Amino acid sequence: MASIQENIQQMIQPTIENLGYELWGVVFNKGKHPTLLVYIDKEEGIVIEDCEVVSDAISPILDVEDPIDCEYDLEVSSPGLDRPLFTLEQFSKYIGQPVLINLRMAQLNTKKVSGILLEVTENTVKVDTSYVKPKPGKKAKPGKGTAKNKSTTSDDQEVIEIMFTNIHKAKLDPVIDLF
Repeated sequence: MASIQENIQQMIQPTIENLGYELWGVVFNKGKHPTLLVYIDKEEGIVIEDCEVVSDAISPILDVEDPIDCEYDLEVSSPGLDRPLFTLEQFSKYIGQPVLINLRMAQLNTKKVSGILLEVTENTVKVDTSYVKPKPGKKAKPGKGTAKNKSTTSDDQEVIEIMFTNIHKAKLDPVIDLF
C-alpha cells in the first residue's frame, strides 16, 4: 500500500514537471497544524515566484483528489542548502558531501549517522563517520563520528553501510564558511 506522500507525489508530479520543475519530494507532517510540504527544484534554483506558480497549479488537483482526510496547510518550497534526500538518485548527486541520516532501526548501536557520503549502490549508501563537521570559520578534520564499531578502511575512514530501506530521514549537512 502506497503512503500518503507517494500517492500525492504521483498525483502532482506530472503537473510540476510540465511547469519545468523537478518534484524533489513530499512530506506530510501530522499534528496540531497538519502541513503538506512539497519540495521543488530546477537547475537555476528556486525563487518565491516559482513556489507560487507550483502552489497555484497543484492546489486545485489536491482539492479535487482530496488525498488527506483532514484540513492542512500546503507549503511549496525549495529543498534548500540542507535539503532532504528522498531517493538513491538524490544521494548519488551529493557524493563527497556531509550528510545526516536518521535510521528506522539502530545499526551498530545508533539510529543517527553523520559523516561524508562516500558511495551509493543499488540499495545502500556508505558514509564515512570519522568526519566531524567544523565550527564556522574552522577547517574540517577527522574525528569521532556518530556510529560505533564501524568497519575501518584506509586513511582512517570509519565507514558504515546503510540499507536504503533502513533510512527514515536524510539530509545534507552543509558546511557554511562565514569567513
